[in-house]
Amino acid sequence: MSRIQFGLVITLFFSAIQAQAIVDLRFHYGPWSGKPKKFNQSWQEDPAVSHPEISGPNVMGADLILDPPMVPFVLGARYEIFDVKENFTAAGVPGTSKIEANRLSALFGFRFINTKIAYIGLLGHYGLKNELNYTVTSGIAVEYKEKMEPSYGVGIEAGTKLLGVMIGLEAGYTQFKAKSATDPNGDVFTNSAGEIVPLDFSGPYFKALLGISI
Repeated sequence: MSRIQFGLVITLFFSAIQAQAIVDLRFHYGPWSGKPKKFNQSWQEDPAVSHPEISGPNVMGADLILDPPMVPFVLGARYEIFDVKENFTAAGVPGTSKIEANRLSALFGFRFINTKIAYIGLLGHYGLKNELNYTVTSGIAVEYKEKMEPSYGVGIEAGTKLLGVMIGLEAGYTQFKAKSATDPNGDVFTNSAGEIVPLDFSGPYFKALLGISI
């Protein structure tokens, strides 16, 4: 068998596998541009505190998607995590702010194009489990538990699925907001005016995707 014939057999073999693919497993990484504006303002109100602004986080995660042949609809699950850590000083005493979050969401979408080599479509996601913890350490650590609002979002996805390997991009908007934070004593995190301070990371996002289709 010549090299050309061998290459053709291998290509046809992987194409046949791809044609029957019903599961996409992919990993992703990218920025959320939403940043907690009111949270940042609450720290800046106190002249004795020097706290850097917390910007939108970089988020990593994974998707498991059911993609039946000859059907334009997809269903699946997504898991995402991020953490943000900043150092600050309060009346000359050093401290640390740390925000940790994770989100498990259901995926549902429609692919306008979904061939053996490429896909383009819309993807919606609704949070099934949303967690965000905020810890302030200045001598001692105080961990705030966040009361989360429902999270959801929508995006546009596109990429290639050549020989079972998926490479793609996704861009969209995610609503991810904690409307209040409570410490172990039951005290709610407020600003200098006594107003409850939300931690709101809602905003546009971008993801680079890499995975396999099996």
